[in-house]
Amino acid sequence: MESTWLFSLLFILFFAPGKADGIVSRLQDGPMAKTQFGPVKGIYTDEAAIFFGLPFAMTPVGDMYMRWKPPQPFNTPWSPQTYNANVPRPGCWKSSWISYK
Repeated sequence: MESTWLFSLLFILFFAPGKADGIVSRLQDGPMAKTQFGPVKGIYTDEAAIFFGLPFAMTPVGDMYMRWKPPQPFNTPWSPQTYNANVPRPGCWKSSWISYK
């Protein structure tokens, strides 16, 4: 049992830092894009450059009935800051108790 624990610890110490360096370099060296609202930074994968969570409309908060109306155009610049689009944003909430048949 002790040898398994020791092997696991050695594996983490020797191999995990290399993986972390690769992830960190992908985040730091991500693609940059200019938009009308300001600069955006994404992430490279093996197959593509990805920009997560770019807003396409205003959030329907405030007026309760705004949620049931067409989306309002996004018009809030984030410039001069850079919008970090290198991590997925939370998705829509889904209830597990609703079932469809």
